[in-house]
Amino acid sequence: KIPGNVAVFFPSYEFMNSVMNFISISRKEILVEKKNMKKEDRVELYKRLVAMANKRGCVLFGVQAGSLSEGIDYANNLLNGVIVVGLPLEIPSLEVKSLIEYYDFKFERGWDYGYIYPAMNRALQAAGRCIRSETDKGVIVLMDERFRWKNYRKCFPLDFEFIVTETPERYIEKFFGDSTM
Repeated sequence: KIPGNVAVFFPSYEFMNSVMNFISISRKEILVEKKNMKKEDRVELYKRLVAMANKRGCVLFGVQAGSLSEGIDYANNLLNGVIVVGLPLEIPSLEVKSLIEYYDFKFERGWDYGYIYPAMNRALQAAGRCIRSETDKGVIVLMDERFRWKNYRKCFPLDFEFIVTETPERYIEKFFGDSTM
């Protein structure tokens, strides 16, 4: 329902690949970020995205904290929408556990600083790809109930407008008007 280009960012390549097995998109070309993608391949993918922007558009699949969700500026309304699928929470490795312990000792907020904030930073970086200037217009769909939880929600900018719904397509159609038809 989103006109033009849309990016869908997942917490991991494994999750993205498993979901892609069930996706059928007939109206738009699909572009996929690959693990260990070379710079020239990313440039070609970006060029394809630009070429399709004024046509029927593309769906770009990538990962949060990947080069396509943080390292590229999608200027001039290149993306009309971003869908963030899940939170990119790290498996509590020894390093993450040490970070949590350190921040607990230092600020008594280890879980926030060592676990929640890094994940939310990655999710917000991905979400912000479609709004790069004051003239850009786009929708952000967050697909994880945890984004509503207090510990996660407090990470969003104060002007971030939340609409919690089971039917986002209704709001997307309203947002874009007749251009989705």
